[in-house]
Amino acid sequence: MSVSRTESLSIEERFHDGDEQALEQSYRDLGPLVRSYVRRFVPAADVEDIVQVAFFELWRARRRYDPTRSLEGFVLGIAKNRFIDYLRKSRNEIVDLEQVRELVGEDGRELIDRMADAA
Repeated sequence: MSVSRTESLSIEERFHDGDEQALEQSYRDLGPLVRSYVRRFVPAADVEDIVQVAFFELWRARRRYDPTRSLEGFVLGIAKNRFIDYLRKSRNEIVDLEQVRELVGEDGRELIDRMADAA
């Protein structure tokens, strides 16, 4: 019984060559690790979205991937970049205390309500 070229390649080589089954296997094998890693930095409700984007980008970047290196490290690097992007986008605005002191109304609620409605 002969072994086909695809069967003799590692998952890293198959992934780099564009084998979609290698991507699916990577997702099954590495998905829990990536979820666990991302969960440490973002709210639970957003973890799966970031993981999905990371694996999508992993597939898009497969030609840049060096199959002699760790696929685990490559996908974790992508996931790190995605959750950093997420954190940058979700950063809360900092309000200057001097601006708050200048609020009008009995206790500032009037202007705050208008600002909240406008936002």
